[in-house]
Amino acid sequence: MSGFSSDWLGLREPFDHAARSDRLTGMLTRWADGREGLVIADMGSGTGSNFRAIEPVLPPGQHWYLLENDPALIEAGRSTLPATGRSSCLYVAADLSSSLEDIVPASVDVVTCSALLDLVSMTWLERLVRLVIGRKAALLAVLTYDDRIRWRPGDLHDTAMRDLFNRHQRTDKGFGPALGGSAAGELETMLKGKGQLSTEPSPWVFRPGDRSIQQALLDGFVAAARELDDCDKEEALAWRNQRRTQIDRGRSHLTVGHIDLLFLPDSR
Repeated sequence: MSGFSSDWLGLREPFDHAARSDRLTGMLTRWADGREGLVIADMGSGTGSNFRAIEPVLPPGQHWYLLENDPALIEAGRSTLPATGRSSCLYVAADLSSSLEDIVPASVDVVTCSALLDLVSMTWLERLVRLVIGRKAALLAVLTYDDRIRWRPGDLHDTAMRDLFNRHQRTDKGFGPALGGSAAGELETMLKGKGQLSTEPSPWVFRPGDRSIQQALLDGFVAAARELDDCDKEEALAWRNQRRTQIDRGRSHLTVGHIDLLFLPDSR
């Protein structure tokens, strides 16, 4: 799986928390109400953003397993996770591309992930669905990218650069050919009729003052596009420079589309 730095995760976390669906979190909270000792497996935990977002609103006595493969992120997470006194939290060094059945605790009640599913393959997603249904667990998958990127003011090359990035999103990220922006729709289809299913858009919305993260995303979009053989690399750099000028001048608005999904089993 492609790595992410703790600096990048720290930069994006406030925007992740602002974008994620309060309605779906509320539905999960109501489902969990009165359930003691919830076991929660968070896949691709990074430095613990999902824990910080969800733990305060779920019943006390939770047992969190943070599944992460990057030693640097595990170290950073261990040093920054709050000691709330309401829950236990254990990092587990785990390669998610291997057997989920062996990694996710057998007693799991809730499986969570953030900004992960657009990186995985259809085969991996099918394994996840089988695990969730087989263990009658809830699933909260937030911030799954959905192929939408919109800059304002617009530029002639915005669509072409977005399309190149979206194609790159479908290359292998460590799980096989990635689903990219189709992941949320595929997951919804797989889970339909298996329990209570809800989805909601959760876009990042960046305003002119959000310069640092817009610049980081811009650089990432261009770097990904330039890895494709048919990318006009000079044109990509020219587009990046034009966009940087708009960001630096405080004129840039950026929306990046995501989808949140909550699945609740019919019975436990």
